[in-house]
Amino acid sequence: MKNRAIRFLSTDTGKIVSLATVILLLALGGIELSRVLSAGMLRADALSTSSAWADTLVDGVDDIPAIIAGAPPSEQTEHLLKEASQVGEIYRYRIWSTTGRLVFTSERKSSSQPPLTIAERFGQGAAKSILSGAPFIESGAGSPPDNPVYYADTCIPIKRNGAVIGILEVYFDQTGDKALYEWSFLITEIIIAIVVLLAGGIPGFMVYRKMLGPPRRAG
Repeated sequence: MKNRAIRFLSTDTGKIVSLATVILLLALGGIELSRVLSAGMLRADALSTSSAWADTLVDGVDDIPAIIAGAPPSEQTEHLLKEASQVGEIYRYRIWSTTGRLVFTSERKSSSQPPLTIAERFGQGAAKSILSGAPFIESGAGSPPDNPVYYADTCIPIKRNGAVIGILEVYFDQTGDKALYEWSFLITEIIIAIVVLLAGGIPGFMVYRKMLGPPRRAG
């Protein structure tokens, strides 16, 4: 069986089949690589954007430590915190205490069943890691109206003097970013496919011409 396969691959037809297989594998590999790169870039962008947004919010609200400790926000602070989720790509955020208790939430898209504890939201294992201050991010397709078509949910530690005093969970709408990345990678894949086809098509055409034999002369 092995010898028959080797003999087939050594024929002109086998060479064309091998070349077509290589081109197909390269195209499929490029598609998978683009998918992985796109997902990685989206996660990195979500973490960077959400962290910068969280730093701005925490730095702009002086009494966040008191709110995390259980004190009610002032009318001005509550208005500021509520407005923070009404514009831009951040459409929901939650503030959790270090005990995993929800102390504040603000959202543009109402969630159907908001969790009461961070363990209820993420599970015991993930909650323990999040509350220790480890950055956490999950992303994927959303189900409107609770979430947009594609979103990222990032947990960022709130620190004072190096100690974690709370967790800021940030929901980031990435629908537009995902479409942009996919379009950019699609263009790249098309260019690569054209290059691969040209590089493999010329030798394939020469083999095909050889298979046809020399042209017959008329008359």
